[in-house]
Amino acid sequence: MRQVFALGCPTVSIRQDEHNFFVALGSRIAQLRKDSLITPVQLAETLGAPQPTVSAYDDGQRRVTESMLPTLTRMLGQAWRN
Repeated sequence: MRQVFALGCPTVSIRQDEHNFFVALGSRIAQLRKDSLITPVQLAETLGAPQPTVSAYDDGQRRVTESMLPTLTRMLGQAWRN
């Protein structure tokens, strides 16, 4: 079953398991960011994204793009691998 979730413009249809994945990923990013004492504003500046976008990543309301993963990994350092 596919559900529609607002993930920014345009709205796309994703499966529930895909939505669950991005919620879990966002939660992990948020925890690593907090553990690294990185603010949402700092992460947003590094990613070149608005701060509300980073908050939407943290909450799993937006997909983290594959192109952002190397920057996230560098910024969050070793904690990403644990």
